[in-house]
Amino acid sequence: MKALFIHAAEDARLEDVPTVEPEEGQVRLKVAYVGICGSDLHYYYNGANGAFVITEPLIPGHELSAVVDLDPSGELAPGTPVTVHPARYGTSAPGIEDRPHLWPGGDYLGGASVSPHRQGAAAEYLVIDRANLRVFAGVAPLERGALAEPLAVSLHAVTIAGDVAGKDCLVLGAGPIGLLAVASLLHRGAASVHVTDVRPEPLERAAALGAERTILVTEETPEANSYDVVLECSAAPVSLSSAVQAVRPAGIIVQVAILPDKDIPVNLAALVSKEVQPRGTQRFDVEIDEAIEPLAGDARFDAVVSQTVPLEKAEEAFATARDASRSAKVLAGPLSPSAARPTSQETRMTDTARPPLPERTAAARLIVVIRGREADQYAPVLETLAGAGIRSVELTLSTPGTLEAPPEPLERFGDRMDIGIGTVTDPSDLATAVRQGAHYIVTPITRADLLEAAAEAGIAIVPGGLTPSEPHAGWAAGAAAVKVFPASVVGPGYVKDLRGPFPGIRVVPSGGVDLEAAQAWSRAGADAVSVGGPLLGDALSGGSLEALAERAAQFVAVTTREAGA
Repeated sequence: MKALFIHAAEDARLEDVPTVEPEEGQVRLKVAYVGICGSDLHYYYNGANGAFVITEPLIPGHELSAVVDLDPSGELAPGTPVTVHPARYGTSAPGIEDRPHLWPGGDYLGGASVSPHRQGAAAEYLVIDRANLRVFAGVAPLERGALAEPLAVSLHAVTIAGDVAGKDCLVLGAGPIGLLAVASLLHRGAASVHVTDVRPEPLERAAALGAERTILVTEETPEANSYDVVLECSAAPVSLSSAVQAVRPAGIIVQVAILPDKDIPVNLAALVSKEVQPRGTQRFDVEIDEAIEPLAGDARFDAVVSQTVPLEKAEEAFATARDASRSAKVLAGPLSPSAARPTSQETRMTDTARPPLPERTAAARLIVVIRGREADQYAPVLETLAGAGIRSVELTLSTPGTLEAPPEPLERFGDRMDIGIGTVTDPSDLATAVRQGAHYIVTPITRADLLEAAAEAGIAIVPGGLTPSEPHAGWAAGAAAVKVFPASVVGPGYVKDLRGPFPGIRVVPSGGVDLEAAQAWSRAGADAVSVGGPLLGDALSGGSLEALAERAAQFVAVTTREAGA
């Protein structure tokens, strides 16, 4: 299947990953539409959403509509239209027992608040816990169904405001949440809803949803002391000042939009004299259940969706959603037929003839990564490692002179150990390493041109990656093994996780592998472990070679013992 991964700021890639399989209590969905939220824009353009930084490739998306693809229990028929409650709640805390959406320790679909990140819905398929599914009882376009989550956010803001029946209300800002706030207030019985914005186009959409009056703030301001409830949905500091002026004495202001985390100029003088009640709101709890009914029966919600862009055009979708002058809610839609077809790599998964790991490397199951200040430091360290039973080393290109160094180590130690060249990121460097006689190639990335160059040269290559899509791509393209980096992020159980969808895949963990981790990874079935600093210590900077030999012997003993276990 295809999935959209955000790797870093402005780096989004549509990648092939194994089709997800539901476990007990789960359902597999075929995703129809994914709404682009402000948090998705932050992840794409900034590589972070506030304090939540992307530290591994992240599939975004928490606003979605879908149809059931596979329910192992048989309860839900294929094709059943659904949406998803994206939250998994944390642990209850004193004083907020009745507000599980505020409990600490929870997570949200498509978010980087936890590690590993909770992968989201911007993919062809999604596996979700049955308890998080919400079935559409009525018949509604799936485009409209993707509004369930943001509508629930707006409904919860009205919940925070209290009973709005019969009251005069004002919405500041007619973006997607502001538009849905209009609908939410009317749904809950507000007598009237007025809306402000800086552009006429969003106000036209607000009128279509039932707003009684629209106010273009570049030409006029809301009347002071006129509204029982004000929902601030723009995040502009001046808008919050306007809310304080517009609300009636003893009225309620709900801050819906997320304000910037910094000091902002806001005039709050009237807050005291009018006994205004300011309130905050965060996501929602059960309101998504309430959102289902109006979405199914009210075509006016169609005015909220301004554009639908195929998932493979993610950059266009993000750019459109970012431009409030020409968009409201932007949906990432189904893949076009050409983008949905399997790639040539995917079809080559089982029939690629791959150069294997060199025999000594495969037998020893231990690769020592050597990274120093200069390549001329290699000789005494290699001699010590060879004497201690090390049978495979990776000389990295991050050490100056490495690309010119192989002939000498190969001549001196090539009969006792395999010598690979690592940190290769360019096909020309790969070609040079092959000419110099390298036994294998290691690269920290999974890049098609490197894999093709290695295949043409007939040399074993070990590409690096972390998320399943990267090992899948490397293995499908004929890698001798895949390097899981950084291994410390996922742990030894990842070997089993990868071999579920990819039987026979050869795995080499690297990064943060000390003696204890080497033993655990070997016991878990890793084909080799890649070890650097924990084994080398200070040997490359004049440290004790005797101590190096002792450490090397310990790693050899651990990997050899586990290999025979």
